Amino acid sequence: MTDPQIIAQVVANVFAVRETPGRSLLEALIDYLRYKALLLVLDNCEHLIEACAQLTDSLLHGCPNLKILASSREALGIAGEVAFRVPSLSLPPASLKAGSNSLAELEQSEAVRLFVERAQAVSPAFYLEQENALAVAQICRRLDGIPLALELAAARVRVLSPTQIASRLDDRFRLLTGGSRTALPRQQTLKALIDWSWTLLSDSEKILLRRVAVFTGGFTLEAVESICADPASAREVSLSDYEILDLLEGLVNKSLIQVGEEGGQARYRLLETIRQYALDQLLLSEEAPQLRDRHLEYFSRLAEQAEPHLQAARCLNGWIAWSVTRTTCAPPWNGA
Repeated sequence: MTDPQIIAQVVANVFAVRETPGRSLLEALIDYLRYKALLLVLDNCEHLIEACAQLTDSLLHGCPNLKILASSREALGIAGEVAFRVPSLSLPPASLKAGSNSLAELEQSEAVRLFVERAQAVSPAFYLEQENALAVAQICRRLDGIPLALELAAARVRVLSPTQIASRLDDRFRLLTGGSRTALPRQQTLKALIDWSWTLLSDSEKILLRRVAVFTGGFTLEAVESICADPASAREVSLSDYEILDLLEGLVNKSLIQVGEEGGQARYRLLETIRQYALDQLLLSEEAPQLRDRHLEYFSRLAEQAEPHLQAARCLNGWIAWSVTRTTCAPPWNGA
């Protein structure tokens, strides 16, 4: 569906509810469902999020025994909603090493099990063994446990070994194509899947998402505000610092940025697949040199501020180590 005006009509068609004189279709649908105990599923609401939210709110207020399960990349944002974030598939441990226990550890991973299942569907002779175990683990981790990405990678087993697939993941958007012909266009390639999410973003969200691609390994709100906001002196401000928090929250809600806590403060990160896509968008925007310079300046300044504290910590640790040994040698900081 692409037209938000016909959502109520589509739902009504499922129950063969028709509009009658003096009563709107939504009112007829509410009357039909009012005393029924059932579960209504609304799948893929993200591109019609406001219309789905309005319909859901109206139905729940008028139908006390109705439950609605809505799938979307972000919550509907209505009263009474309980959001459950569906995680990526579980990954094999990063510390996995070749050996007799590696296969048993790999088989505990949901991502590995999906990859093997799909690989065997296209190449029945394929099976998980010591020779390909580490390559399969690398594929699953680098693809962040994203089911469609794993399925597309597994389809390449027809012509490539797992080691070859893993070595080509730096160009994953060219490699991971050729999904099911009967799938929706956005589910036939990895790039099309992320294109779909990208097109649903506002212009400001697109700007921030492509700019945070300069970070690897995560970032803080302060770093984003310093590096990704346009300077106040800019003639045409495209992204101001006071917008950053709201835009960042929006991207978290849309499952494009992940958030956790570290050292008592929020820390954000991109899945590597999302980061590579956003980095491509950054390069196309011609902002990359400017963002690179801001990134260098920010972390150079941070390192300069941290250096005295690091020196003091090294001196303290050295003094403790020297005191414990109780030797007659000079203190380890050589009088500094």
